[in-house]
Amino acid sequence: MGRVVNAIVLIVVPLAAVYYATYLQKKPDLVYLLSEQVPYIDSDSKASSDFGQRLEVKNVGDAEAKKITVKIEGQALTSSVKPYLTKDVVESSSTPTAAEHVYPSLPPGGSFQVLLKARSKIGSGNVSVSH
Repeated sequence: MGRVVNAIVLIVVPLAAVYYATYLQKKPDLVYLLSEQVPYIDSDSKASSDFGQRLEVKNVGDAEAKKITVKIEGQALTSSVKPYLTKDVVESSSTPTAAEHVYPSLPPGGSFQVLLKARSKIGSGNVSVSH
């Protein structure tokens, strides 16, 4: 009888731990969508040789994501962040060929956008999002 109980415990406890870790533990899950490039039009309605793109980062998980880092590489790149909440303060740094934005936190279902202007198309291989 003791062996049967030990065998059941050895099977049930690991399965319960795996179930908890997989299904019950809340965690953030970030996804991003990079738009197609469109010709950039200046504020005086003149077309330029630059292109505009939009990167949207969304938390589809069930927990808050903290310290989200978005890195983008591209030629003659400028970028700006449209925050989820107006009170969110984003740390940004850039060079002519790269930009980095550190977003403080994003609740489940929340999203923010990075508006890009570059000389050539930014592909998904030029973007990394981590937290």
